[in-house]
Amino acid sequence: MSLNSALAKKGYGEMGLSGSIAGPLFNLMIGFSFSALKKLYNNKSIEISIGINFKQTLILNVVVLFIILNSIRLLIQAYLSDFKLNKSISYLGFFIYAIFLIFICSTALIL
Repeated sequence: MSLNSALAKKGYGEMGLSGSIAGPLFNLMIGFSFSALKKLYNNKSIEISIGINFKQTLILNVVVLFIILNSIRLLIQAYLSDFKLNKSISYLGFFIYAIFLIFICSTALIL
Protein backbone atom coordinates (compact mmCIF):
# COMPACT_ATOMS: atom_id res chain seq x y z
CA MET A 1 0.00 0.00 0.00
CA SER A 2 2.80 2.43 0.78
CA LEU A 3 4.43 1.64 -2.56
CA ASN A 4 1.21 2.55 -4.37
CA SER A 5 1.03 5.84 -2.48
CA ALA A 6 4.67 6.59 -3.28
CA LEU A 7 4.04 5.91 -6.96
CA ALA A 8 1.06 8.26 -6.93
CA LYS A 9 3.11 11.02 -5.27
CA LYS A 10 5.77 10.73 -7.97
CA GLY A 11 3.17 11.24 -10.69
CA TYR A 12 2.43 7.62 -11.53
CA GLY A 13 -1.13 7.58 -10.20
CA GLU A 14 -2.38 5.12 -12.79
CA MET A 15 0.34 2.65 -11.85
CA GLY A 16 -0.47 3.02 -8.15
CA LEU A 17 -4.18 2.54 -8.80
CA SER A 18 -3.67 -0.55 -10.92
CA GLY A 19 -1.28 -1.95 -8.29
CA SER A 20 -3.92 -1.48 -5.61
CA ILE A 21 -6.37 -3.56 -7.59
CA ALA A 22 -4.13 -6.04 -9.40
CA GLY A 23 -1.92 -7.03 -6.46
CA PRO A 24 -4.63 -8.39 -4.14
CA LEU A 25 -6.50 -9.92 -7.08
CA PHE A 26 -3.34 -11.73 -8.20
CA ASN A 27 -2.73 -13.01 -4.67
CA LEU A 28 -6.29 -14.35 -4.42
CA MET A 29 -6.11 -16.06 -7.79
CA ILE A 30 -2.76 -17.70 -7.11
CA GLY A 31 -3.68 -18.65 -3.53
CA PHE A 32 -6.96 -20.30 -4.47
CA SER A 33 -5.42 -21.98 -7.51
CA PHE A 34 -2.55 -23.55 -5.60
CA SER A 35 -4.76 -24.76 -2.78
CA ALA A 36 -7.23 -26.26 -5.27
CA LEU A 37 -4.41 -27.94 -7.20
CA LYS A 38 -3.01 -29.39 -3.97
CA LYS A 39 -6.39 -30.87 -3.07
CA LEU A 40 -6.85 -32.31 -6.55
CA TYR A 41 -3.31 -33.71 -6.56
CA ASN A 42 -4.05 -35.57 -3.31
CA ASN A 43 -7.25 -37.01 -4.90
CA LYS A 44 -9.47 -35.11 -2.51
CA SER A 45 -12.65 -33.43 -3.58
CA ILE A 46 -12.97 -29.70 -3.31
CA GLU A 47 -15.93 -28.84 -1.14
CA ILE A 48 -16.90 -25.26 -0.55
CA SER A 49 -19.46 -24.71 2.15
CA ILE A 50 -20.12 -21.36 3.68
CA GLY A 51 -22.24 -21.68 6.79
CA ILE A 52 -23.65 -18.20 7.18
CA ASN A 53 -27.00 -17.04 8.46
CA PHE A 54 -29.42 -14.47 7.06
CA LYS A 55 -27.79 -11.47 8.78
CA GLN A 56 -24.38 -12.40 7.45
CA THR A 57 -25.81 -12.93 3.96
CA LEU A 58 -27.44 -9.51 4.08
CA ILE A 59 -24.18 -7.89 5.19
CA LEU A 60 -22.28 -9.73 2.46
CA ASN A 61 -24.77 -8.48 -0.14
CA VAL A 62 -24.40 -4.91 1.13
CA VAL A 63 -20.60 -5.19 0.95
CA VAL A 64 -20.67 -6.54 -2.61
CA LEU A 65 -23.16 -3.84 -3.64
CA PHE A 66 -20.92 -1.22 -2.03
CA ILE A 67 -17.87 -2.47 -3.95
CA ILE A 68 -19.76 -2.51 -7.25
CA LEU A 69 -21.20 0.98 -6.74
CA ASN A 70 -17.82 2.37 -5.69
CA SER A 71 -16.19 0.86 -8.78
CA ILE A 72 -18.86 2.38 -11.02
CA ARG A 73 -18.39 5.73 -9.28
CA LEU A 74 -14.65 5.58 -9.87
CA LEU A 75 -15.10 4.70 -13.54
CA ILE A 76 -17.56 7.55 -14.08
CA GLN A 77 -15.32 10.05 -12.28
CA ALA A 78 -12.28 8.87 -14.22
CA TYR A 79 -14.15 9.17 -17.50
CA LEU A 80 -15.44 12.65 -16.70
CA SER A 81 -11.95 13.85 -15.75
CA ASP A 82 -10.35 12.37 -18.91
CA PHE A 83 -8.74 9.62 -16.81
CA LYS A 84 -6.60 12.06 -14.88
CA LEU A 85 -6.59 11.30 -11.19
CA ASN A 86 -6.88 14.31 -8.92
CA LYS A 87 -7.19 14.93 -5.21
CA SER A 88 -10.98 15.18 -5.16
CA ILE A 89 -11.29 11.62 -6.47
CA SER A 90 -8.85 10.45 -3.80
CA TYR A 91 -10.56 12.32 -0.97
CA LEU A 92 -13.96 10.96 -1.96
CA GLY A 93 -12.48 7.46 -2.15
CA PHE A 94 -10.98 7.76 1.34
CA PHE A 95 -14.28 9.12 2.68
CA ILE A 96 -16.25 6.23 1.19
CA TYR A 97 -13.66 3.76 2.47
CA ALA A 98 -13.97 5.23 5.99
CA ILE A 99 -17.75 4.82 5.86
CA PHE A 100 -17.22 1.24 4.66
CA LEU A 101 -14.86 0.49 7.56
CA ILE A 102 -17.28 1.97 10.09
CA PHE A 103 -20.08 -0.16 8.65
CA ILE A 104 -18.01 -3.36 8.72
CA CYS A 105 -16.73 -2.74 12.28
CA SER A 106 -20.20 -1.91 13.60
CA THR A 107 -21.75 -4.99 12.03
CA ALA A 108 -18.91 -7.15 13.40
CA LEU A 109 -19.71 -5.86 16.89
CA ILE A 110 -23.44 -6.53 16.42
CA LEU A 111 -22.96 -10.11 15.22
